[in-house]
Amino acid sequence: MPQRPPLRLVAPGPDAAYDADETVADAAPRRRSAPIATAHAALVPLSVVSCVALYYLGHWPLAWVVPVALPFMALFIAAPFLGRSSMASFDRDVVGLLARKQQEPGALEARFRRALAMRLFAAPVLVAERAGLVAWESGRPADARHAYKDALDVYGSAAPANVLVGYAHACHAVGDDKEAVRAYELVLKSVGGIPRVHRNLAHALARTADEPREALRVADEALDRCTDDVLSAELRLVKAIAHARLGDRLRARKLLREVEGREGGEIETLRAEAERFVEADENAA
Repeated sequence: MPQRPPLRLVAPGPDAAYDADETVADAAPRRRSAPIATAHAALVPLSVVSCVALYYLGHWPLAWVVPVALPFMALFIAAPFLGRSSMASFDRDVVGLLARKQQEPGALEARFRRALAMRLFAAPVLVAERAGLVAWESGRPADARHAYKDALDVYGSAAPANVLVGYAHACHAVGDDKEAVRAYELVLKSVGGIPRVHRNLAHALARTADEPREALRVADEALDRCTDDVLSAELRLVKAIAHARLGDRLRARKLLREVEGREGGEIETLRAEAERFVEADENAA
């Protein structure tokens, strides 16, 4: 069986960067500092251009031009505080909005749009983190993946766990299984075992053409430590997918029977997927 390239961990550092066109495992640190917000950086040149235009083109007296620049300069000084304050307020509200997500669909996205000072003046990497969260919780995994990649572009190997996990989940959700595998392995190396991470890693491995046996190993290890009935059923269904991919329909069918009547979590989705793989293998036989 072809072997996956080994996962290479690089030492975290403030200047490490992640190339969005590379995989997580292949990303190497590069010197890149976190940019300040574009709107914040634009305030000074905007004030200069406005003053020059008014003085030379509008023929305003200098005494009239100087007051025009003052609000821009004041906003430039206040912008970092406004951005941080807006972000802190948004973060406080997110906890409650997530708890009420089912009762108030769309409220989280609306709150993100209202956080104008955060989106304009906070550090782009921090805004990207929150954009990824909002997109994921709003059922837009492709947008979440893009946002988390923007954050990884700055964080690199020093990315916090929530960004790594968010990126891995988004890759898994959009079906980019090879990148999801690399991202989940980096999560496990960085922050240790998380039950759903093991399940999704095994699932991504099961769906990858050259990885079904590795999926069985990961799923078995997770089952040994599993104390949750729903997660246990999900892992058995992942194993059924892997066995079907390997052409072992008998074991796949046996695992499907073991979880008959189970509900909750992703059981129905995984059961339907496992049955499709079994039927496809039977049709190909």
